[in-house]
Amino acid sequence: MRSASVTVLFVALIGLLAYTNPDLSHYETFLRQRALATAQARAGTKPIQRLDDPRMAEALVHAASAEIILPLMVAATIRHDYVLFSIYNTTLEPGTTLRFLGVLKNFVSLSESRNVDTSSPTPNVPLSALNPNVSQYPHEWLADHPGIQQRMSALLGDRAREFQKNFDTQSPVEVQRKYFVLSGCRPHSCHDSGAILFVAVDKSVIHCAMFRENDLSTCSEDPTSFPHEEVRRWHCGFSGITCPTG
Repeated sequence: MRSASVTVLFVALIGLLAYTNPDLSHYETFLRQRALATAQARAGTKPIQRLDDPRMAEALVHAASAEIILPLMVAATIRHDYVLFSIYNTTLEPGTTLRFLGVLKNFVSLSESRNVDTSSPTPNVPLSALNPNVSQYPHEWLADHPGIQQRMSALLGDRAREFQKNFDTQSPVEVQRKYFVLSGCRPHSCHDSGAILFVAVDKSVIHCAMFRENDLSTCSEDPTSFPHEEVRRWHCGFSGITCPTG
């Protein structure tokens, strides 16, 4: 009889674990709650109850950022389903991975793996942690993220000065799909020259392009993922030239 009771309990436990093994939708909900908890911690323990609370703007920025970043984090997640539990690996950038154990519809942090590439001359900033602020202009945004500015300078090399000339009259920072987009043009000559910087949130890669009259040049930390179509549309729109559709 005792053996039978132990067997029943064991089977019940197995069934419970299998039934409560969290899937990707549970993981996304967990990430959202974690992001909101982080935003609340930054705002302080006192709840925000008034629209004129000076912390309201920061809270809204964090909330908007979470809605943009979370789908990308889920897309960058690999789930290892072991029936009774799951292991989730979310790659934020090359060399940085969050690992969580999912069990009983809860998540437990296992580790944050971070491998530093000492051969890189500039800091590798986790772009997935950046907060898009569309009210900023590129020079303000880059000042807030000096690591990105250093990587951009290293990528451009001896073309950095020419890029800056074509980038001097700037448009506000935009968020387009998976990119933070920083663009500008040469003062009083926007139809003849311009420059643009794409920061890919999901791959932590920087792409850039600039044109002078009809001469378009590009550079990228990962040419295989270069946003050719986005650059083509930007070039056509800025320069006013007729571009083929499709």
